[in-house]
Amino acid sequence: GDGSADGSSYVSFDSGKKILTVNEYDFTTRRDYDFVYSDVVERTYAKGSTSNDISRVMLPMHHVFSAFQFKVTNMRNSAITINSITLKNLKTEKSATISYSNNGNIVSKPNPAYTTSGSGNITDTGINTTLNQGGTTTLFDEEFYMIWPQTEAELDAAEVEIIYNTNQKATIPLTALADNAKSWDAGKRYSYTLTFKDK
Repeated sequence: GDGSADGSSYVSFDSGKKILTVNEYDFTTRRDYDFVYSDVVERTYAKGSTSNDISRVMLPMHHVFSAFQFKVTNMRNSAITINSITLKNLKTEKSATISYSNNGNIVSKPNPAYTTSGSGNITDTGINTTLNQGGTTTLFDEEFYMIWPQTEAELDAAEVEIIYNTNQKATIPLTALADNAKSWDAGKRYSYTLTFKDK
């Protein structure tokens, strides 16, 4: 675990430097909450303004993490059993800093700076789901799995390994999967479907 029920131990704000930090976390351990940050909206009010003079201030919010989902569909004539899936060589361990100050000037729309500290594999084991022809299952507990954003260069090294029918294995470069983005951006979700077909 991360040491707190709500993840607050992984966020800090330096009010002097105006820097928000999302501390290092390794996503090989699943985390079911996200962090969001806001833009800065500046308002100037005349001296003596009352609460009746102050309009509502909208704060656009942005996500720090990305997320992925994997499904498997069987189009073979015979049934297959999905045993496990592993995403290999992802940049699973990073931290993020979000600076609202640039040489003393307020940055109204900051961009997070991500620092990578480690790579790892994310595995869903013990699936053991049998799919008849036309059957589909969603892996990783049938939900989106949150992850640090991955650049195109980082995803180039990533692979998907799926074990099926107990001892058969298929390994696919992640970026070779069709119709998907070549990077995983913050605030976006990416869904993949692996389809088994007869030759």
